[in-house]
Parts: sequence; structure tokens; C-alpha cells
Amino acid sequence: MSVNASVVPSAYQAYTSAAVPDWLNKGDNAWQMTSATLVGLQSVPGLVILYGSIVKKKWAVNSAFMALYAFAAVVLCWVIWAYKMSFGEQLLPFWGKAGPALGQKFLINQAALPATVHYHRDGTVETAMATPYYPMASMVWFQCVFAAITLILIAGSLLGRMNIKAWMMFVPLWLTFSYTVGAFSLWGGGFLFHWGVIDYSGGYVIHLSSGIAGLTAAYWVGPRTKVDRERFPPNNVLLTLAGAGLLWMGWAGFNGGDPYSANIDSSMAVLNTNICAATSLLVWTWLDVIFFNKPSVIGAVQGMITGLVCITPGAGLVQGWAAIIMGILSGSVPWFTMMIVHKKWWLLQTIDDTLGVFHTHAVAGYLGGILTGLFAEPVLCSLFLPVTNSRGGVYGGVGGVQILKQIVGGGFIIGWNIVATSIICLLIGLVVPLRMTEEMLLIGDDAVHGEEAYALWGDGEKYDSTKHGGTTDDQTPKYQVSSGATQSRIEMKTKNRGKVSLKWIVILCIFSFVLGMLYSNRMWVAFESEDQITYTRRHAGDFVNLADDCETNKKQIQDNEDVLGEFSKAHEAIDSLDSSIAKLRLELPSNKKSLKIGNFEKNLTNSIAMYTDRTNMRKKAFMVIGINTAFSSRRRRDSIRETWMPRGKSLLQLEQEKGIVVRFMIGHSATSKSILDRAIDSEDGQHKDFLRLEHVEGYHELSAKTKSFFSTAVKRWDADFYVKVDDDVHVNLGTLAATLAGHRSKPRVYIGCMKSGPVLYQKNVKYHEPEYWKFGEAGNKYFRHASGQIYALSKELANYIAINKPILHKYANEDVSLGAWFIGLEVEHVDERSMCCGTPPGMAFMFLFPASLPIVSCKSIKHFKICEAECEWKARAGDICVASFDWSCSGICKSVERIKHVHSKCAEDPATLWNALF
Repeated sequence: MSVNASVVPSAYQAYTSAAVPDWLNKGDNAWQMTSATLVGLQSVPGLVILYGSIVKKKWAVNSAFMALYAFAAVVLCWVIWAYKMSFGEQLLPFWGKAGPALGQKFLINQAALPATVHYHRDGTVETAMATPYYPMASMVWFQCVFAAITLILIAGSLLGRMNIKAWMMFVPLWLTFSYTVGAFSLWGGGFLFHWGVIDYSGGYVIHLSSGIAGLTAAYWVGPRTKVDRERFPPNNVLLTLAGAGLLWMGWAGFNGGDPYSANIDSSMAVLNTNICAATSLLVWTWLDVIFFNKPSVIGAVQGMITGLVCITPGAGLVQGWAAIIMGILSGSVPWFTMMIVHKKWWLLQTIDDTLGVFHTHAVAGYLGGILTGLFAEPVLCSLFLPVTNSRGGVYGGVGGVQILKQIVGGGFIIGWNIVATSIICLLIGLVVPLRMTEEMLLIGDDAVHGEEAYALWGDGEKYDSTKHGGTTDDQTPKYQVSSGATQSRIEMKTKNRGKVSLKWIVILCIFSFVLGMLYSNRMWVAFESEDQITYTRRHAGDFVNLADDCETNKKQIQDNEDVLGEFSKAHEAIDSLDSSIAKLRLELPSNKKSLKIGNFEKNLTNSIAMYTDRTNMRKKAFMVIGINTAFSSRRRRDSIRETWMPRGKSLLQLEQEKGIVVRFMIGHSATSKSILDRAIDSEDGQHKDFLRLEHVEGYHELSAKTKSFFSTAVKRWDADFYVKVDDDVHVNLGTLAATLAGHRSKPRVYIGCMKSGPVLYQKNVKYHEPEYWKFGEAGNKYFRHASGQIYALSKELANYIAINKPILHKYANEDVSLGAWFIGLEVEHVDERSMCCGTPPGMAFMFLFPASLPIVSCKSIKHFKICEAECEWKARAGDICVASFDWSCSGICKSVERIKHVHSKCAEDPATLWNALF
């Protein structure tokens, strides 16, 4: 049967219905709508899932919601005014005329971009107006999802601290005054479009602009909290991979839809996109393995993203071999800027770009744009670009000029976004704060939204007793209903409310045992305290492993651990007796009337005598220094070991010859033998410089940790002084020892930089005091107390804390708590200003110089100012400071990078410590 080839099947004919005009290409329209949907899925749910899972648990809801809100807000703004500003008639060379895209007369007509007609220099038409074969509604929606994902990418730089109200204002303002400019200039018929700058699918319009705008906005909003910057683990790596997968597969619509047609160029774009992304992911992973000895899942996701971003400006314009080269460079250049340059350049260190959007989008996008100018193939260019005879640099001819055009075009996008984003942030800051309150920053989602991602508590956020209930002395949260919790959290906590805690079970057992001894009139012996029971249970596995390895590691143990091992049994016995005596003393008054206490008091006296005898077994020392550290502060600890803290044999020699004990003090995680605890055990096995505390680590619980340190140190060492110091403070040990020696004859002395500021009673103020009423009326000052960065206590005061540990009250601030414990006691407060010297900032521009640093003298050289801080000029004068830090950062700002510089300027002579007499 013959078929007439000239007859078009009715399914492909025009006017089959009123909804099928003659200009409509059903295939193109279907592909364009599919591409738009794929790009939309990159945002919702793609980036919503990725953002919600790649951040710390306490920011999961807020991060995901920022993405969801931006998508919805852009859709509405886009159809009301922003579409025509990006793709409508020209108002300025870089901007279109605003107007709505809502009426059916506009939306059902054939799509057209009126400003895209390109002319020769003589005025004749070189390339006609872009008129795709589908309705304007398809074009409006396709371009809308690109605008939406750009705002969501900016949010990646601001996660974990931006005020949600400020973000709600930022989205429409940035869309209007920044995105539309880039879109019209490069795509809608603006001056860069007609000059011939190539941006196939958004390397400049979307990725370069979002990376620069995100970095700029992050500068104005400010950084996350210190603890969040130091530790910000993903709450669900598997969901991060799910979001990344949606992002990768959705890129087929991102790059494949930009020819505005289902043609051969779109097929080329999709293939090149996947080639470059795969290559980049592999290169990034290989670099992680080479330099860090293990592949990172998050690193692989970043490598995937940089590959997708890099190919975007030239996806349909380069050949497959060029896509591989671009993948190699996109997997290595952004890796280098993120891992090397970021850690060396002070500007990037200052700005907190949460997800590194600058590296993954701005660097990769600009790199892709320049490489497109190098590799753009002439035949492929003729299929897409309005400027005929365009080509990349490797193809000769005008290709060299194309590279210059790409550099200049990217420079315009960078400059415009820095200025526009800065102005927008400043204007918003006049209306609402750009940054969340300190209370919100500490608590997270529950404070911002009244919701949490998971029905669990933890991950280092502040424990709000008004929402989550009280805490025990060891900071274990009691289950109570949170005012902002979901129904699942309420049900979970209700189930647990009826249970009796382990602590009360142990206390009841001990009390019953004491009653039994009293009624039987028998001598009693020391029994394990609750702390000792917990300690034994948690470390039983360690003792078994130690016994198993005893024979094979006997020589190593004798060389490194005999000194501390001699006192382990004495410490355990003292720990047991001390806790038992304290508890029995508290129970004695309530039982005195009804019990025969004669023999009990006699036994108690004997036990106290026994305790005194055992105390004499503690190792003598001049001072014990506890360096407060956290699980995530490995780099800080290493920087201290490399500067002012002796290591290895020198540390042991310092203890044996000078009686100076220096240890990093840290508790344990909430989960027994977790990976965090194992990491500390491994580090301690290498350096032998940790003091493990029976304390559950958690942010904002320093008061409890301080009590635990003094209690533990007193039980292990009989020292004249006990010193607490933070791990971002520089200390001169010899000068510290000499300073403390001058107060050796005083019985009860509290040494540090004394202060007494106003009580902070407003919740939106940093370090506010929830119990401000205990200090008197609003506006009163705190009692005199030492700054928390470093202070020293004499033996009597440390013993006082150890004995009264269960009943000492904890305030919001650790230094305030310590000062409160000595109210009403005969204590001499020594204001030692050499324990809080400022650190040297080095050279800085005059207008950028921090005013808060205690500068003494500065010399101006042209546009620069060279200044000496207190510790530096004192060192040069021979008056060495005991400790140095920056008041503005409550420690040395960026201590990991700067402590070596501080040490070189402010350190004492190495012989001072070993020659000191005290």
C-alpha cells in the first residue's frame, strides 16, 4: 500500500482544535514544559531536600523553608513584573520594561523575545527575533524556574543565621534589581547579548550572580555562631545524596531546554552536561583521596555541582572532549580555591559562606564562561548564537576576542551584584535586622519556627528549660513538652515522663544501704558513688582491652603511662569516698531524729580520716592547667601544641621537674563510645595530654564542665593552683608560673582579669542572663569576677568547688557562675591585667582596623597603618604578658591561623619556663 509523503498525519496538523494554532510545534512545547518541570524539581524538592539535610540538625527546617519560600515568592513576582524586565521590550541597555505577564492575550500568543533582533553594523538584520514554536505561557514558566533557583542558591550562603523576615524582603528586591539586569543583558536582548558574550544556559546569569550575591550578603548578615562554624555536620548524608541526585538529573532540563526547541543542539547540551559532571565528581574525589586519604561524600556532591555549573555556559557549544577538559578543571580549580585559597585569604576567612556557594557556583561559573570562550565550536555556535561567525579561541580567527568578551561579561555581572546586593542588604537592615537574635541562633528551628526536623534533642543546640524542661547536674535533659514541638515530640516525651531516672534509682539504693548499716550497727566501708558507677560502666570495655593488650604493649606502657598509672587506683578510691561523704552529710540532718547515729558518726569520722590519708597519695604539683576544648577543635589543639604547650617527653619533664601539669580537658558525648569519644581516645593515645571528665559535652554548659574540671583535678593532683584556660588563648607558661608564685602564701586567692559589667536581661542581647532578677533590679551590675578566657584558683577554692559541686548554681555565663560561687567567702580577688593582653593585628588598612583592639602605638606608611598590640610592645619591653587574646572574639580571632603569629610576637624566651624558680 503506497503512502503519499506529502500528506501530513492529522495528529501533526494545525487547527485540529482551537488550541492548536499553525505556529505551535507540539514536540517543542512538550519538551519545553518538561524542561521547565525538571528545573523546578531541582528546586522543589531537590534543593529543599539538599539544604534540609546537609546542614546541622537544628537548622534543617529553617534551611529547607528558605528554599521553599524563595521558590513561591519568585513565581508571584515573576508573573507580576519581573518577566518583562528580563525578556520584554528594552528600557535601558541592561534592563527591560516592567509589566505583568498574566493576561490570556499575552500568554496564548506565540512566544517572542522582542529585544533579541540582532543587526549588522550597517543596520541590516543579522539574526531575526527569537520566536519559539510554543506559547508565551511556556516561555514565562520556563524562565521563571531559572529565576527561582538563582534565589535558592543564594540562600546556601546564608543558612544558619539570616533573619527569616529579612529573607522574605530580600527575595523580591534582589530578583527585581539584580537578577533581571543580568537576565536581560545576556539573554533578553541587552548590550552583552548583542556584543556576543556567550552564556548558553546561565553560567553567568544564574551561577556567577548567585555566588557573588551570596558572598556579599553573607558579609552583611555576618557569620554563624562560633560553635556552628566550628562544627556543622550534615544531619542526613543519604538525603543529601537524594537531593544531589535530583539536581543532577534535573540539569537535563536546565541545559537541554535552552535552545528553546527539541533539536540537535539540545541533545548535545544534555550529553555534555553529564560528561562534565561525571568527570568533575571523579576529579574532586581523587583529590580528596590524594590529600586527605579518604573520599568524602559531601566532597563528591560539591564536585558534581561544580561540573554541572562549569558546563552550563557552553553546554550546547563545545565538543565532548572539551567537556572532559572542562570537567577536569571544574573538579580541581574550585577544589583548590575552597581547600587552599579559602584558608589562606583573610577576606574569605572573614565571610561565612555556609555551603561554599562562592566556590561551587561563582568560581565554577566564571571558569566555565572563560573556557566556553576557549572551546566554543564554530558549527555549534551557528546553531544557537545571534552573532554569526562566533567561535572559541582554539579555533583561531575571532576566537581570541571571544575570550576577552567572556572575561568582561563576567566582570559586569560581578560588579553589578556586589553593588546591588550591598544596597539591598543595607536597606533591609534599616527595617528589620538581617541576623537572627542570639537566642534563636543558639536554639535553632524550634525558636525560629516552633518546629523541628526530628523528634529528638541534641546536636549541640542550647537547651531551653522553658521549652524542653530542666536539666540534671550532669546536663542530661529531662523530658517535658516543648511549646513549639510537633505532636510526635509531645507523644514521645509523654511516654518517658512516667519513668524514674537512673540517678534517682542509684540514690534510693545508696540511701537504703545506709539505713541498713545504721540499723545493723555495723562498720561500713566505702561504696561506689553514682559518678563512679557511671565511670566504671562506660569504661569497662577499656579496662578489658587494656588487660588484653598488656603483654604486647608492656614496654610502651612502662615508658609513657607508669607515672599516671600509679595513681589510678588512688583516684578511684578518693572519688568514691568524696562522693559518699558529701551525700551522707546532706542526708544526715533528715535522718538524725529517727536513727541511731552514734556509730554512724563515729564511722563517718573514721572515713574522713581515711579520706585525708588517701588525699596524701595524690601527686604533688605547683599548678594544674586545664585547657577547655571540644570534640570539633582538633585544629585548635594542634595549633596550641605547635606553639606554647610542650609535647611528648617535654610535657612529662615539665610535670616531673617543675610540677606544672598541662592537659586538654574534655568530657564525653551523650552516646557511649561514640565516634567522637573514639577520636579523642585515639588522639590521647598519640599525645598523652588529655584529662577526661565525667561530663556530657554540650554547648552553653561550660559552668557544669568547669565544676567537673576542678573536682577531677583536685582528686588527681595536690596542687597550689588550678588554672582554667580556653583553647583559643595564647599563654606564656613561665610567666604564668612566676605570677602565681607571688600569691603562693595567700590562702584563698582568685586571680584573673576582673570585671563587673551590667546584667544582660534582654533576650535579644548576646549572652543575656535569664535569671537577671537574682542580681537585683534591671540595669544592675554583676558582682566582681574574672574573665572566662583564663583564671587561676588557689588550692582551697578549688577544693571548695569540688566538695560543694552538687549544690553550686549555674548561671548562663561560666565566668559569672564561678564568681557567684565565692560570694560570702573570704576570698581575695586579684586583678591581674597581664592575663588579658591584646594580640597583634599586624598590617591593615586604616579604615578596616579593628577599633576594639588595645592599640598602643601606630605608624602610618602611605595608606597603611602598622600597629603594635599590648602583648607585642610589652614583649619588646621585657614585660611579658601571661596570656593574650582578642576581646572582640572572646579569644584569639581565627586562632588556628593566627596563634603562630601571636606566638612569634608575644612569646617568652623558651628558657624562661625551665629556668624559673617557684
